[in-house]
Amino acid sequence: MHNYEVERLAQLAAKEPKSRVCFTLTLGGNQFELEDATQHGLGAPAKHTKDVSFSEVNRRNHY
Repeated sequence: MHNYEVERLAQLAAKEPKSRVCFTLTLGGNQFELEDATQHGLGAPAKHTKDVSFSEVNRRNHY
């Protein structure tokens, strides 16, 4: 997912104060999930959920 796609999803989620959207972000082989699904801004607390293999990251991103 490209940065502009993530930014657009965050903007859409921020418009709805009762949004139940929870983003899962994968960076560098680590998967993180927001601790509080109501917080969407940059710097929102997140927790490490698991290590992700490089091949899995590529498969998810269709590379």
